[in-house]
Amino acid sequence: ESFQQVGGVQAQPELLHDNPDSGSSQTREQHRIDPFTFNTDFSLAICKRFRYVVVGDEVYTHLRTQHQGIKVAERKRITRCIQSLDGIVRSQTDLAKVRCPPPTSNPIPHLAPAVTDGIQCHNCGYLYRRVSVMQRHCREEHNWVNDYEKGGDIRRKLSEARETPWTVSIQCQRFATSRCGQRWFEVGRNRGIVQIDS
Repeated sequence: ESFQQVGGVQAQPELLHDNPDSGSSQTREQHRIDPFTFNTDFSLAICKRFRYVVVGDEVYTHLRTQHQGIKVAERKRITRCIQSLDGIVRSQTDLAKVRCPPPTSNPIPHLAPAVTDGIQCHNCGYLYRRVSVMQRHCREEHNWVNDYEKGGDIRRKLSEARETPWTVSIQCQRFATSRCGQRWFEVGRNRGIVQIDS
């Protein structure tokens, strides 16, 4: 969406080789941090293979455990390159502080594709993908009382309109699958399904 013109990688002169035989500067720069790309909008390193954010302080561990084919010296070099990127989010604490994109923005390239089954709380914007989790959230955080009684004519109940304090079918994405990056955020509002995949 608003990546710099170096394939989603922030070009920094100190990371480039000036060898004219090594290909274009775009190709050379991307190879400097493969298998990652750098999202300049959020200052995030994104693993292109696993499609999630890896914070700067965890790059070496990610390479060691998830990309065993990369030699130790190369892991160290990639780690140094990523950690030297301007403003890189280095820790889980920093990742928790990253502001989510506006709901009308396109999905973030290189992350796992956006899903369309998000459920969003009307009161606070909390977003998740399971009704049971949203019910618990609304009950605990907003004192919601579920008026849907168990038993009875289920077919009739399902056909009746029901007021709930959430909206379903929200297109959403997240930075990672665990820890501080696992929170969902809305993307592509009023745009239909818009997946930018690179």
